[in-house]
Amino acid sequence: MSTLCRILCGLLLAVCVGGWPTAAQEAPQRIIPLAPALTEICFELDFGERVVGVTDFCRYPPAATHKPTVGGLLNPNLERIVALQPDLVLLVPEERPVGEQLARLGIASLEVPVYRIADTRTAMVTIAAALGDPARGERLARRFQAQLDRVARQAPVTDPPAVLMVVGRDAAELGNIYAAGHRTFLSELLALAGGRNACPTDIRYPDLSLEGIATMNPEVIIEFWSGVGLTVEQRRRLKADWLRLRQVRAVHAGRIYILDDAALTIPGPRIPAAVERIQQCLFGTAEAPETGSPPDRE
Repeated sequence: MSTLCRILCGLLLAVCVGGWPTAAQEAPQRIIPLAPALTEICFELDFGERVVGVTDFCRYPPAATHKPTVGGLLNPNLERIVALQPDLVLLVPEERPVGEQLARLGIASLEVPVYRIADTRTAMVTIAAALGDPARGERLARRFQAQLDRVARQAPVTDPPAVLMVVGRDAAELGNIYAAGHRTFLSELLALAGGRNACPTDIRYPDLSLEGIATMNPEVIIEFWSGVGLTVEQRRRLKADWLRLRQVRAVHAGRIYILDDAALTIPGPRIPAAVERIQQCLFGTAEAPETGSPPDRE
């Protein structure tokens, strides 16, 4: 983590939480992270005992599921938050209106963007600093980057396969297909895994036609059904939907992967494991397992 980054984090904290904590007893002791990635970072930093509430969507690590819940991401229950008496609420930028409401109630909040991999590294330091131990965040960020580097080195350096990453569509038919474009977190994961995004647009999540997909002609198709918990039969049917595009290389070769683990789309500490899971699809066999949680860490 660069000196400049640490300075910027310090300035941000000074504005948002009233200054850099100077001792552990002055740091926030009761925190509520309002996004799964922020919750995972708090626990990975070993601040789980300070977490007094989480959202309905924060399901990892297992200890987080034993915390009181305060509702959804964009519409948390303010009464529950107030009742838990937090010293600090961690927000993503989309939740800024929630932060403004909390401010009127005298509750401090801190916006922590987690859109890209670089954001995740910065968030580790930012959150640790807000909780009184920036060095702990820097150590985690270094370990996180080392894990990413290790996984990236496993990928072949030439001939990256063209991959279509589908993030949403109608089941039982190929309609309303949305894919991850170049300027997305998933595209970053794919590049680290050794693949090439077949979706040639800077639109973050474009709506694709069947003709457009046929023109892209991806070698691999990965569908993300994060956190759904699909059965073997449901995955079989989802793969069978693609037989309408038999001329596409991925369909012809049977290289269609249906991944349903939520960790694959959460920009938190498990990113290295998510990259490794995508690598299995790109460079393993077509019979590689399609479900199951990626490992929590090395």
